[in-house]
Amino acid sequence: MALIAFRSEYQLSTDSERNRIFYKPYAPIQTAQELPHFLADWEQTLSAVQPDFTVLVDLSEYEQPNSLLFDQTVQVQRILVSAGVRLVAEVHLPAANRLDSEQAVEQSNMPVRYFTDLWEADQFLNTLDEPADEPTLEADTTAFMFTESSPQEAA
Repeated sequence: MALIAFRSEYQLSTDSERNRIFYKPYAPIQTAQELPHFLADWEQTLSAVQPDFTVLVDLSEYEQPNSLLFDQTVQVQRILVSAGVRLVAEVHLPAANRLDSEQAVEQSNMPVRYFTDLWEADQFLNTLDEPADEPTLEADTTAFMFTESSPQEAA
C-alpha cells in the first residue's frame, strides 16, 4: 500500500497489486472552503494505477456533504471516468443521505455501487478481479458408441 496524500481533510492511497485507490475524507472536509491540492493529489494517485482500476471510498465519517466542493467532486469523478475506472465502491453510514453523491455521480457518469460496510465493499471489489470460471470441455461419450455388427458389404 502506498500513501499518496495525507491531508487534514482526506487521505489517498493505492494498492498496485489490486490496482485500487483508497480515498477517505475526514471531518474537516465538511467545512473546508477549498482544497488547493485536491486535483493534483488525485492526478498523482491516478499515475499509480492502470486503466480498469477500482476505487474504495470510505465515507463512514462523512456526515454532511460540502456543497462548496460539489463542482470539484464532479471534476474528479470525470477524471476517474476518463482514466478508466472500472467501479467505485462508496461506503456510507446506514442512515446517510446520498443525494449529493448521487447527483455528482449522475453528472460524471461514474460507475458506482453503494455499501454500508467497508469490508463488504472491499470484498466485492476483490471479486471483480477474480477470473470467471472457464468452461471445461467434457467428452461426450454418447457420440462414440459402437455396435457389434458385421460390416455390410457394398452392393
